[in-house]
Amino acid sequence: MTSYDTQGRLCKETDCGGETAYSIDSKGLSASVYLVKVQMKGGTEETVKMIVR
Repeated sequence: MTSYDTQGRLCKETDCGGETAYSIDSKGLSASVYLVKVQMKGGTEETVKMIVR
């Protein structure tokens, strides 16, 4: 799972270890909007928006 800021810069990269559910620790992230890209086991990717206040 990778997190990017709105400028496309990599903020955080995490290996979820094949878990089907994962909580994102936003400590250390500034208040902003982030894009979180998750790559599934089958190779498909999904990108979601995360807002840190």
